[in-house]
Amino acid sequence: MYVLNANHISKSYKTAGETMRILQNVNLQVMKGEMVAIMGPSGSGKTTLLHVLTGVDTPDDGEIVIGGETFSQLTEEEKAFFRRKHMGMIFQDFQLLESLTVKENILLPLILERKEADIQQERFSRIADVLGIEKLADKGITEISGGQKQRVAIARALAMEPELLLLDEPTSALDPISTSKIEDLAMELKKDYTIVMVTHNMQQAARISDKTAFFLLGEVVEYGETEQIFSMPKDKRTEDYITGRFG
Repeated sequence: MYVLNANHISKSYKTAGETMRILQNVNLQVMKGEMVAIMGPSGSGKTTLLHVLTGVDTPDDGEIVIGGETFSQLTEEEKAFFRRKHMGMIFQDFQLLESLTVKENILLPLILERKEADIQQERFSRIADVLGIEKLADKGITEISGGQKQRVAIARALAMEPELLLLDEPTSALDPISTSKIEDLAMELKKDYTIVMVTHNMQQAARISDKTAFFLLGEVVEYGETEQIFSMPKDKRTEDYITGRFG
């Protein structure tokens, strides 16, 4: 069963009177329980794809189906509701609110959905225990480390028990030790969640993803099992990128 099915997605922007094609006829299918890495050089369209998948941007062409719902055809209000209910988004800059405590940040999606207090507490306790951040509940965001902030961002994304987790360069702002811990956590999470992760870190993609899509100039050059992509890439451009001969 596909949790995510993106078909023939194209996206352009107009700048200084010129039209720049960022995504070109992108197809991406993600099965339930898979972790898929979107890999490629800077400027290849990876983050734009994530924005389109989450409804932050609207594709010029194509269709996005998530959990059987044609997400790309929903109104903006319907998309916002769908995101809160079915998607967990984790950004590279965390996007935590410094005016709220750790616990309040995690519970914010549940508060917006007006979930009962006992449900909020049960979700917080369970998620905080899994992520090892229960002792941070009353701390302010400025009082915790980068690795802890990433765990809080992940906890907030999990609060609504989403069908799909979308990660945008989840460890780009972290030190090597914190990066390793977050990668270990991601490997645990993929036992229960379907995950799409944008990354430029080849070692990260190779270590924790089930499938990898190699992006170049807005196109999916190659998509398949991660082990195959890294051991025997079918496209020379993929091989050149992996071996450091790209560009």
